[in-house]
Amino acid sequence: MGTFVPLDGRITSLQQWSAVFTSLTGTEVIEIVSPGNPLSGVPANYQITTAQLLTFAQSFNIVQVISDATSATPFAVTSSVARVLINKTSGTATFLTMPLASTMLTPTLIKDIKGDASSNNITLLFTGQLCDGLSQLVIDVNYGWVEVSPLPNGTGFYQSR
Repeated sequence: MGTFVPLDGRITSLQQWSAVFTSLTGTEVIEIVSPGNPLSGVPANYQITTAQLLTFAQSFNIVQVISDATSATPFAVTSSVARVLINKTSGTATFLTMPLASTMLTPTLIKDIKGDASSNNITLLFTGQLCDGLSQLVIDVNYGWVEVSPLPNGTGFYQSR
């Protein structure tokens, strides 16, 4: 059974995106439609493959997709990353370390896109700082997610969604 995508191609939820994202091969073509030049009335349509789109997004450190990060080798989230998508290749727990809140540029969303966080937890570690009074947060729900934001004074984090 294929993944459901609305006829107009819009993906309007994280769950739809997760379902589509995990089944992509990189050869799919996405058409980007824009109004183009309003003076000429000619629309501007562009085509890009999903592999090109992912490469483009990763070049800005906006989205990082990680496959494995264990307690022995946790994944270090960088301060400019807005989204970390966890798509594990093995059935093990995943560990991420957050940078200092004072270096964060934006909130960061961490999402389980494999859908096995209930049996293979995802743990965010806040080294030397706290998030809502906790030194770590655990995602333990399949397809679960958390978004953390730096406190305005840079001394820690809070769950923003």
